[in-house]
Amino acid sequence: MKGMKLRYLIFISALTLASNVMANDLATATKWHFGLDYAASVKYHEPGMSETGSLAGIFFDWDIAPARTLTVLGNFTVLYGGLTYDGATQSGIPLKSSSTDHIFMGELAVGLHVGAKNNGTLYAGIGERYWTDIISDAIAVTGAQVSGYRREITYMYAPVGARVRGELGGHWHLEIDTKYMALLRGEVVTHLENADPGFNTLENKQRHGRGYAVGLRFTHGLENNPTFTQFFVEPYYQAWIVPRSDNATLYYYGVPIGYGYEPDNATRIVGLRLGLIF
Repeated sequence: MKGMKLRYLIFISALTLASNVMANDLATATKWHFGLDYAASVKYHEPGMSETGSLAGIFFDWDIAPARTLTVLGNFTVLYGGLTYDGATQSGIPLKSSSTDHIFMGELAVGLHVGAKNNGTLYAGIGERYWTDIISDAIAVTGAQVSGYRREITYMYAPVGARVRGELGGHWHLEIDTKYMALLRGEVVTHLENADPGFNTLENKQRHGRGYAVGLRFTHGLENNPTFTQFFVEPYYQAWIVPRSDNATLYYYGVPIGYGYEPDNATRIVGLRLGLIF
């Protein structure tokens, strides 16, 4: 957990440094977008288990050279909240609980503006998503107390996408952003020792997977505002589909008793962003 936080701190610092260096070299204005992110429908599903609910947070993204052909694009999002857990115990007894979740997601990409007015952008880069899922203690239908545990899900991926911008009239503009996210490396760390100190921490590697995302950003100009030039509303959709992970040996007080793995799973998020451009 501490290592993951440190990695994100380094990641954010690198993004900031790259932005400053690029902006100074090009001597051009950077377009910053900042606002609130409401993931109204979050659905995680795997055979026999699902987590659903909503998360909220903040985001910011930027285009370092909006008036030039080559640019650096970036974004960072933090979401936090609680989900409803619907699953079963290891013996198959139905179990309902809740979870506390937070998601960090950041990307850095190189983009190529195309079109007479730079109204299109093709981009590719690198990204990472880190999801902490803390499942609470619960009471099974039999009345037995079931201890919760914590999972840490990390995806490192390569986003490849395109953006198209156009005028709608009445000072409104629309930007459509679509992208494909190829999973380069994934890992799920399951802290089973939270439920029973005899178990070890499982670390399952995920080697395959893919994601998709689309956003519709409706932008309106702000007049006579020296700081913010526009505000926007952006409904969006994200999806991840990840096959079964590698196996990891399961120990009980140091004695191997089997193995564990992450089954096929899918995550789908429908949300809305509200923000300002400066």
